[in-house]
Amino acid sequence: MARRRVETQNESLLTRIVDSIFAFVRNAEFEILFFLFFFIAYILFKDIFF
Repeated sequence: MARRRVETQNESLLTRIVDSIFAFVRNAEFEILFFLFFFIAYILFKDIFF
């Protein structure tokens, strides 16, 4: 575990930011897809009903 901490300190800021974004997306994947489903359905069907 200490080895990973050393690797994290050697990584650039951009790499750490991208890694944290990907970790968030992996953790919130279902919620993101759920929101996108309703958003795309709204975009596709809004002209039909209004």
